[in-house]
This record gives sequence, structure tokens and C-alpha cells, in this order.
Amino acid sequence: MGALRGDDDGRRSPDEIPDLPPDWGHIVVPDDASALAEEAEQVRRELRQLARRRRWQRRLRLTSNSGLVLPLLIVATATVISLISLFAVAWPRHPDQPDSSPTIEQVAASPAPDLILRDDTGADVPLREARSVVVLVVGECSCTALISETIELAADEGVGVLVVGALAAPSLPPDAGPDVMALSDPSGALLTEVGQSNAPPSTAAVMLIDADGNVVRVLAGARTAAEFSSDLVRLG
Repeated sequence: MGALRGDDDGRRSPDEIPDLPPDWGHIVVPDDASALAEEAEQVRRELRQLARRRRWQRRLRLTSNSGLVLPLLIVATATVISLISLFAVAWPRHPDQPDSSPTIEQVAASPAPDLILRDDTGADVPLREARSVVVLVVGECSCTALISETIELAADEGVGVLVVGALAAPSLPPDAGPDVMALSDPSGALLTEVGQSNAPPSTAAVMLIDADGNVVRVLAGARTAAEFSSDLVRLG
């Protein structure tokens, strides 16, 4: 192979890429493309994460306007405090009903709670902006089987899934699709909102939000996805 001509009178090594800015440093093209497999996989992984984040930004109607974050947090905090107080006063008490399977049924659709959750990067995710999703509040429960069942059923109906842990976003199955997001509820406001704080630790709560952003059903103490699978058609 002949020498590549360039600024060094044709003396450049054939392994070097010519005519690149000097501040790029020494660049060598490997003879075997498989040497770049690890870097290529990292780029593909970052692109998948970016695509998932953008898809959820569209589903949650998020924008990049960071100037509204502080006012929204203040309003959200005040709303959460009011909702918790109102919830504690209005919540029906049934002394004879066992706590092992508390269930709350929404008679009429109402807007989703104005609560702020967080994704695995620490970014705020407003629950009120969610559309056509199953909100699975697992708290401290691993609930591996329930999470997998919910993701599978939701995918069949074309709706998203928000899996909400307590202090940290829970782990998702390796095959979780782009319509699945793991979030955390560090304040515990959502856990209280759905009544899961009084449910057995091996169960989860479910909040179903339709395409208009309204809650059509809330179920606490769920053990299997079969308990709410028939309601998923109402979310499209």
C-alpha cells in the first residue's frame, strides 16, 4: 500500500486518518472492525436510553423549560399537603374490614393527583401529565412476578407502565419495553394516596390513568395482574 499524501510530504502512516484537526490527537483505524464492538454497544445503549426518555417526554407531555421547576415544586408540595389532609379526613373507615386486602374503587373518573415523582436520573416526573398508563406502586416490595405480568398485559393493550418504588426506582425486567418507566416516590405521597401504606408489604397498589389523564380505578393490596386486567381496555 502506498503512503498517504498529506502535510508531511507523503510520509504519513497508512494507519492514520489524514486532514483531521491536530487537537483531535492521534487517531488509528483498527484493521478489524470488531475491535470497536464495545464502543458501538455503548453508543447503541445510550441511543436506546435517549429514545426511551424522549418517548416518555411525549407521553408525559414534558418540556425542557427548567425555569418552571421551582414554582411547580412549590405548588406541588402545597397540593400534596392539602391532598393528604383531605384524604385523612374523608377516608372511610371500616373497623370490621380486614386490612389484608384493602381496595378502593373509583366510581367516577377524576384527574390524576398532582404529585411529583422522580426517574432514575433524579429528574422530576409530574404524575398529572401521565396519559394511558398503569401506575404500579410497589413501594418496598420487589413484586417481580406482578411487575412482569403487568408489563405484559399493558403491552397487549398498548398502554404504558409506571413502576413506582419508595426511596429508589425499582429494577425492571431486562425485556421491559420503551413504554415502561421506573420511578421513585421519596415523599411517600403517592403511597398514601392509593392507600398502600396500610396494605401487606408483599402487595402493590394500582392506579389506572386513561388517555384524558383521569384516574379510572385505584386498587390497593393487589397480588396479581388478573385483579385489574379487565380494566386496561379503558385506558386507550
